[in-house]
Amino acid sequence: MTLRHHEVRGHRLAVLRPADDERRQGPPVVLIHGILVSVRFAPFLLPEQLRQRARWTAIGLPGHAPSVAPAGFSRADVSADWIADLLG
Repeated sequence: MTLRHHEVRGHRLAVLRPADDERRQGPPVVLIHGILVSVRFAPFLLPEQLRQRARWTAIGLPGHAPSVAPAGFSRADVSADWIADLLG
């Protein structure tokens, strides 16, 4: 797995993907964690076969380590367009 940070609209978000993501086929699975966990939990929620073969991306929510939110962030800042910018 590869953990990287992406800057999106002032947010520094953690994004976790399989190291061999470019070689995998099929539609991507996007995982967004809940309030009590971080991006690092996401892969373990996938069934083993899906985790090993599918294209998946786990996105860390703003303000949840290792993601960082800018000052003045509110949950109203997160929208479908915002996530589309992240997935770019």
